[in-house]
Amino acid sequence: MADLLTGQSILSRHSASSRHAQLKPAASCLMRAAQMGSDHQALSYSGLPACENCRVCLEACPTGAITEERFLLHAERCLTWHNEISGGWPDWLPADAHHCLVGCLKCQEVCPQNQGRLRYESLDVSFDASETDLILSGQCENDEGIKAKLTEIGLAGYAPVLGRNLKALMNRQFTQSPL
Repeated sequence: MADLLTGQSILSRHSASSRHAQLKPAASCLMRAAQMGSDHQALSYSGLPACENCRVCLEACPTGAITEERFLLHAERCLTWHNEISGGWPDWLPADAHHCLVGCLKCQEVCPQNQGRLRYESLDVSFDASETDLILSGQCENDEGIKAKLTEIGLAGYAPVLGRNLKALMNRQFTQSPL
């Protein structure tokens, strides 16, 4: 974290494959650096050396949030951003971009620097048909059983967007042609 404060950050383009594994610590570091005043050198970002000639994250991004012209992704185009905020989907967002309930990780999954680092977990929580109907209707926040299940799997904070996101996933499944 010290190298962030001195002005050089070593991050992958999408920031999960480096030793600074999450945006939260980096963002708090940026805020602390800004609070230190103008005596400190401005932060600059560079990719991992392996990122220099690699473009797999650009090709994998379903929304074009990762581009050639800048190192940092365009958060306003990132599927994770749109999956986790309330409101409608932007007109430019392709229906086939939806592939998960929250988040995205397409860039992370294909990054050679992440090979062997991503962990997927099976969850022992399931929702019956009536609970699913409540989620789809946007009424799941009032059901204590659903709230408990969402808390158990770390999705309680996403309750306001789960119905909308689940509908997008279902629409994608039903509109895609069979293989």
